[in-house]
Amino acid sequence: MIGQAERLHELNRLKRYGRKGKKRGVIFGITSGKGGTGKSFMTISMAHSLARNNNKVLVVDLDANLSNINIMMNVKSEKNLYQYLRDSVSLEETIYHFSNTLHFIFGESGRTDHPFMNANTVERFFTQLWLLAKKYDFILLDTAAGAGEDVITILKNSDARIIVTTPEPTAVMDAYALIKLLKFAGVEENKYIIVNMTSTLMEGKTAYDNLDKAIKHFLKENLKLLGIVERDPKISKSIINQSLFIGEFSESRIARQIIKISKDLKTIRDKIEF
Repeated sequence: MIGQAERLHELNRLKRYGRKGKKRGVIFGITSGKGGTGKSFMTISMAHSLARNNNKVLVVDLDANLSNINIMMNVKSEKNLYQYLRDSVSLEETIYHFSNTLHFIFGESGRTDHPFMNANTVERFFTQLWLLAKKYDFILLDTAAGAGEDVITILKNSDARIIVTTPEPTAVMDAYALIKLLKFAGVEENKYIIVNMTSTLMEGKTAYDNLDKAIKHFLKENLKLLGIVERDPKISKSIINQSLFIGEFSESRIARQIIKISKDLKTIRDKIEF
């Protein structure tokens, strides 16, 4: 019993300060109730926007065996999350330095022997991540879509959670189901919504209002809107070109919307207490 108490104390210390007592960067778990919401695009774009403003950012692709951020970035890394989960390398060894301020841990795709990320695996991952976190201002975790055990555990261990949805009724309902499961798991604070791929800002606001109304009524929670991002053919162009949208289309309306969200992440970071 004493050993378990000591371990819990040490985990809480790491969670707050990382290594050697220095306060660590804030970890955002970015997720969606279903695929196709543009979650990975939003993660990369927010990270790039933050990094352009001299924040040190680490992005981790945690869509375990269906990873695509490295493809979107047109980058190949010799070491990734697969090697870490197979105990071949440490988590720090998997970090890819895209620039001085923007780093990545990429995942793997289509491996028949890819280890399953269960609750124990996620706990071990976070123990190492907290040790690394003192080197960063922000850590963005791009989870798998859906509400599997691994996703819920990742979100529980994150400091704040961002749910990306679209105005489609199925996406809104899936976002509600995910927030409901998080509540049942004891996660009731620091949850934010991005409504992505909207035709108009009003459409995004309506989708948020409908979701917020359901959550207030049935879950007795207040949902916070982080931002609305409209649909733009330039996004598809940047993905096809494997280029960074904020860099290529920095003056576009959509880029300004994403940059505004990234600035709000700094405000959220400053308010979070470990």
